[in-house]
Formats: sequence, structure tokens, C-alpha cells
Amino acid sequence: MAIDKKKKTGSCKIGELTAFVKKAIDGFDSYVGNWQQRYNEKQENIQIDRENFEKVKREGILLKI
Repeated sequence: MAIDKKKKTGSCKIGELTAFVKKAIDGFDSYVGNWQQRYNEKQENIQIDRENFEKVKREGILLKI
């Protein structure tokens, strides 16, 4: 996280990272589900990404100028 933050913003302060880590931990603890449910969600997300990639390959990306 620190490396990514430094690349994007040019700085990395511990206070900012602490907030990101706390948010990530809080979100993880609130997840209700088992391994199989998480695996299924991951597979669904992979399929959605593939479909989006195929759509972009087929139709291109529309830009409003």
C-alpha cells in the first residue's frame, strides 16, 4: 500500500496509511461468508472482467471529447 500510495501521490504518510489499513480490516471483519462463497464471488468477477474486455475489444472505448 505504501509503494502504491507513493507512486500515485509522491508521498506516503503513516497517518494516511493507517486509515486505509483500518478501513480494509473493518471491511474484512464484517464479511459474512465461507471460503466457497468467496471463491464463487471471485469467479463471477473474473467472468465479468472477461466479458467487459471482450466488449471493449469488439466495440472499442467511447470517448467524449
